[in-house]
Amino acid sequence: MYLALGDKERAVDEMERAYRERAELDVNLVKVDPLLDDLRGNPRFEALVQKVFDAKKAEPESQQSLP
Repeated sequence: MYLALGDKERAVDEMERAYRERAELDVNLVKVDPLLDDLRGNPRFEALVQKVFDAKKAEPESQQSLP
């Protein structure tokens, strides 16, 4: 929602909050979702994507395949 309003910083703030609170981030799409294109290149967004995927790699294989 914040990204649609042009508030990129708040959009990243909310994504970081969701990550900290272990809310569902669609990790399968965060790298390729065209709705997030405006955030690409933003250092905070790129760091968050890296954290999400590093955490995903660290999960046991049995948890990675859960919906």
